[in-house]
Amino acid sequence: MLVLETVGAKSGRPRATPVIYARRGDDLIVMASNGGHPRTPAWWINLRKAGEGVAVIGTERRRVKPRVVSRAEDPDAWRAMVAAYPAAEDYLSFTEREIPLIVLEPIDT
Repeated sequence: MLVLETVGAKSGRPRATPVIYARRGDDLIVMASNGGHPRTPAWWINLRKAGEGVAVIGTERRRVKPRVVSRAEDPDAWRAMVAAYPAAEDYLSFTEREIPLIVLEPIDT
């Protein structure tokens, strides 16, 4: 798990959400699944609107920007996500909503 810090899209207040992730090199990969719920998770709405957030893993904090990828265009990202969290594949059958696969790329500071 990582904690994704964002700013509320409506409230403007800081938000912190635990999210399952996979690593691929310097990239972190997450899935806006909301447990397969039909509604998009708030953290993804916030991150998308802000264009960046902070990923916290243990004592490491890194600024990140999201890049949506499809499972077809980036099968390695999808394989990494399923390897880290096998139930991710099941979520695809829980909803008709397109579940975004998101690469959190580091922002150089």
